[in-house]
Formats: sequence, C-alpha cells, structure tokens
Amino acid sequence: MPKRVAITNLNARTIDILNTIRANATAEYQSAIPAVTNEYDLPKVGDILFGYPNLANQFIAALMNRIALVKIKSATFNNDFAMFKKGYLEFGETVEEVFVQIAKAREFSVENAPAREFKRTLPDVRSAFHSINWRVQYPITIQNEDLRQAFTSFGGVEDLIARIVDSVYTAAEYDEYLLYKYQLIKAISHGKMYPVAFDASDLKNAAKSFRGMSNQLPFMNTKYNVAGVHTTTPKNDQYIFMDAQFNANYDVDVLA
Repeated sequence: MPKRVAITNLNARTIDILNTIRANATAEYQSAIPAVTNEYDLPKVGDILFGYPNLANQFIAALMNRIALVKIKSATFNNDFAMFKKGYLEFGETVEEVFVQIAKAREFSVENAPAREFKRTLPDVRSAFHSINWRVQYPITIQNEDLRQAFTSFGGVEDLIARIVDSVYTAAEYDEYLLYKYQLIKAISHGKMYPVAFDASDLKNAAKSFRGMSNQLPFMNTKYNVAGVHTTTPKNDQYIFMDAQFNANYDVDVLA
C-alpha cells in the first residue's frame, strides 16, 4: 500500500526562507543579497532581485526545489483515492503482478507412490505486466509582478509558495480523479466487470443485490475476476461506487 505522508503546514517565516536560500546559494548571490534580520529588509532584497534577473532565477529555482516541490509532493500523496493505490514505482517503468493458483488435489495412492516420487507438479502461476502509460508536467510561469508582491508584505513569500502549490496540486488532483473514473469506464466497456442486474423500479432491490453480492465475494470463486483465478474479496476490501443522484435516492429511500 502507498505510504501516507502526514499533512503539515509551512512553519518557516519569510525571513527564514530567504536566509536559507541565501545560505545555500552561489557566492555571487550571497555577495549581492544581504541577510535578512527583520521585515524592513524585505523590500531591499526584492529591489536587488528585480535588478538582476540571474539572481532572481536563482531565487525562484531554490524556492521551488527546496520548499514548493516538497510541499507539492506532500500534498499529492494525500489524495482521496490513496486507499486504492498499490504503491509508488521508485525504479523502472513496469510492474509485474504475479498470482499463484491454488493447488489441485489428487487421490492418495500407495501403489502409485513410486511412479510419482520424482514427478514434478508445477504450480499454475499467472502474470500481468503494468507499464507507465501517462506522464505529464504542470508548467508554472512566475511573473515579475508575482515576485514583486512577495516582498511587499511580511508573509509574501509564503503566499507565493501557497499559490504555486495550490495551482499544481489542484490540477494534479483533478486529473487523477478523471483518470480513476476512466479506468472504471474502460473496465466496464471492455467487459472486465461481472454485471449483476436488478429491478430499478424499487431501490430496495438494489440494496438486496448489493448485500447478496457482498456476501458471496468472501467465498472462493473464479467468476468475479477477469483472470478467472480462485480468489476472494473480504468485506474490508469491498467498496460501492454510486453517482450523486443515485446515492441521494438510495440514502433517502433505503437507508433513511
């Protein structure tokens, strides 16, 4: 399962951020940009950065690489669909999924034992390969006006980081939401689901169908998976997906 990263807030002040960037910057940056001791020094740093585009680029790069990127990663891991993820691919481009079928029984026979002594019984192993098929970037352009506003208030740098993170984080979350729905639609349209019909004239029939299938899934069966292997789905791993209107009708007419 994916590791869930704790949600944290950026506790560093603008002064701390600027001084940290300066301490890890080049000698040119350190000689041109003074250390910040109070909020009155912020406009001085901003004026110097606006006059030297090279220093401004170093500042933005350090801001993204050291702070904003960390915040984006922390936020991206904590999404609503994390429970359905199998993990994160640290190396390579393909994941191999292996399933070993249950062993088949045979009649116990003392007479046949000598003939079976050196006979191999190989397990039924199924493999599926999952490769990366979606890779995108979210470009962000920071204008001079955005950078200028970061030095006009005590919390301006934090606000700049928040705007950068929110724009990327919201886009990534929405795209992941669309991709997740696409996976469901693709599986249904390609016949990889096990359809079960019920009389929709009464929502109680839906409740009965849900409960009946839920009671069957924990038992070993080959019907309810596209690979046709013997497997089970415990109740803790079962989920029901409903659209907004059906869920409203179900809650009011059945659960209420």
